[in-house]
Amino acid sequence: MITLISAVIFCFLTSALAQQTCSTEGQFTAAAGYYVFSWSLQSNGMYVDCNVSVNTANNTWVAVGFSENQIMPDTDVIIGANDGTDEFVDDRWNGADRRAGPSLDPMQNIMDTSTIRDGNRLTIMFTRPLVSPDTSGRDENLDVCRYVLWAFGGTTTFENGDVTALGGHSNRGVFPNQLCLCATPTPTETPTPTETPTSSAASVANVAVLTFIFIFIAAIF
Repeated sequence: MITLISAVIFCFLTSALAQQTCSTEGQFTAAAGYYVFSWSLQSNGMYVDCNVSVNTANNTWVAVGFSENQIMPDTDVIIGANDGTDEFVDDRWNGADRRAGPSLDPMQNIMDTSTIRDGNRLTIMFTRPLVSPDTSGRDENLDVCRYVLWAFGGTTTFENGDVTALGGHSNRGVFPNQLCLCATPTPTETPTPTETPTSSAASVANVAVLTFIFIFIAAIF
């Protein structure tokens, strides 16, 4: 009997500890191109500042995607390039049919965009809302955990300063951990005294309670 009870409690403990904690800032890295994706949640909890940096040739682009799963189709994509003369950072959508590449979103839900080209090092920067005002289904909200996909190395064609063509990527992948941002109440919201603990606080409480139960049952038997 005690063995069965101990096994059940162990499963609860494992589940509680396995809950992924959220963050307000951090970075993911990939060996290919020394790719770095970093983020910093603004103090209002409504916007996140993002930075993507990679080693890639002058006429190529870099992109980061946010998705419910670990595959490219149906992914919210931010892509940018800087060839030393022309530059761009776009909000795009990678649909199920990817032969034409990610299509430009009619509603550009990014702001404060910029790029830096330092030799072979390309960096793009942008700010986006955690909850997108775009209800077309072409944006992934970041108030829940999302997988982060990365890609770079496709050619970029400019004509008169405008992007006219994007070639296929030479490198791509997905980070093993999800991006989980600690969304905070907006300034118009007032937390109540009965506010539910955050996931990390709840995990600690679960562990403490279940550990006490385990010790209590062990003492009885």
